[in-house]
Parts: sequence; C-alpha cells; structure tokens
Amino acid sequence: RVVLIIGGGSGLGRTTALRVASEGAAVAVLDINEAGGQEVVDAIRAAGGSAEFGRVDVGNSASVREAVGAAHRQFGRIDVAVNGAGVTGQRAEIPDVREDDWNRVVAINLNGVFFGMQAQLPIMAAQGGGSIINIASILGVVGRANASAYVATKHAVVGLTKAAAMEWGTRNVRVNAV
Repeated sequence: RVVLIIGGGSGLGRTTALRVASEGAAVAVLDINEAGGQEVVDAIRAAGGSAEFGRVDVGNSASVREAVGAAHRQFGRIDVAVNGAGVTGQRAEIPDVREDDWNRVVAINLNGVFFGMQAQLPIMAAQGGGSIINIASILGVVGRANASAYVATKHAVVGLTKAAAMEWGTRNVRVNAV
C-alpha cells in the first residue's frame, strides 16, 4: 500500500508515517518543514522501508495539487491519504483574535484538508478506490474558549468530511475524520 501523509514531518503525522512504514507501506511524506519531513523519510529508509519527501504549502491549492501529483507519479497510486497538517493558532477571546492569525489557521487547518481532498479524490476514484483520513479533533464536536479559529476549522473539517463521504462513497473512496 501507498500512504500519503500531509503534515508528516512532525507530531501525529510523523508517528503515523513511521507506524505505517513499519507495517510495510510505502510512504509519501508531505510537509512545509523540509528538515522534519526528510528526517522522517530517512528514518523509514534506515529501517528498510520505502519513503519519499515532498514539500507542500497546504494553504496554496497549486502547491497541494503538485505535491500530491508528484507522489502519485512516484509511487503509481495512493491507497490512503492522511490530511493532518494543523496549527492551534492564537489563544484569545474572539474580539482579540488577529485577522492574520485567523486566516493562517483557516488556511492550514481547513483549506489544507479541502485542497488535499481535491487532489486525492480523483486519483483514488480512477484507481478503483482508496481511503482518506482527515485529522479533526474533539474540538470538532465541542467548543473551547479562547480557541475560536481552531474550533471553527475543526468543526468545518468534520462537516467537509461528511460531505465528501457522501459524494465519493459510491466510487469506492472512504472519507473519515479522526
């Protein structure tokens, strides 16, 4: 299997990349953090696995299309895609949230998932199926004070995932949020 992980250079993405590689998957590690992403690829290769790194800016649709396309060309398929790039953002009450911070959190946490699926869904449908896992949060179903941008984006990821699952399930592409 080929597993593509957006946000694979650190945190949960890194852990996921190392785990699926240990179970035999080839891994495409995509991240804006080149050093972190390459470290994950090097660790997978050192353990005898197959991995490639690609730089991606998830807030830019062209960057996501190119990175996902490059991984697809490299491996010939994408069986599983994890859209996991995310940031928490500024901790402040709503009137005090800076516009640039709001836009950054939305660009990474929400637009990144949307752009990822835009690139991944057609590939998976054309190859006969696949699975997309969007990383949400418990804050995608509850609220939290002083975390409005994060909470809003994670709620949106849950809703976006439900819409994508309804649209693409008949084409053998599962879409879930964790």
